Amino acid sequence: MTSNRQKNKSVISILKGDFIIGETIGSYTPFLLMLFILALLSISSSFHSEKLLEKSIKLEKEVEHLSRIHTAHKLDLMKIYKRSKVEDLVKNQEIKTSKIPPVIIE
Repeated sequence: MTSNRQKNKSVISILKGDFIIGETIGSYTPFLLMLFILALLSISSSFHSEKLLEKSIKLEKEVEHLSRIHTAHKLDLMKIYKRSKVEDLVKNQEIKTSKIPPVIIE
C-alpha cells in the first residue's frame, strides 16, 4: 500500500512540476529532451505533410485544366482535318480536288 502511495506521489509531483526544482532534475533531463525533440519532429512532419497535400491538390487542378485544353485543341484540329474544310482553306491558292483517281504504281 505504501509503495502504491509513493508511486502516486511521484506521479503527482511530476504533474505538478515539483521535479524541476528538486535535485532529481538531472535524471529527467534526457527524457525531457527526448520528448521535446519528438514534439518538434511531430510538428515539423505535420507541416510538411500539409504542404505536400496543398501542392498535390494544386497539381491535380492544373492537370485537369490542361486536360480540358488538350481536348479542346484536339476537337479544333479534328474539325480542320475534314476534307471540305481543307478545300476551303486552299481555295485561295487555286488548288482544287483532282477528278482523276490516283494511279497505283507497282
